[in-house]
Amino acid sequence: MAYLSAVQVVTIVAFIAAGSGADGPGFRAFSVVIAGAILAAGSQASIIGEGGVTPWIGILERVSFYGASIWIVGLALVLLRTTR
Repeated sequence: MAYLSAVQVVTIVAFIAAGSGADGPGFRAFSVVIAGAILAAGSQASIIGEGGVTPWIGILERVSFYGASIWIVGLALVLLRTTR
């Protein structure tokens, strides 16, 4: 199961990297911060596979999921602004 989480995190970071050039340096910095947070939270998924103590893993999972969602909303706003 930890492998599936790793694939998910790598895929999310890949689409953030692909879309980070949609706007200027501000959006690129936003993308780097979001990708870093997702990588940091997603790297903790291996603790579950090892049977380690996981008292805060729910928060880390939410950071990983909502970070990608926030980035998608940011990209949508950038694209909406540039098309008007």
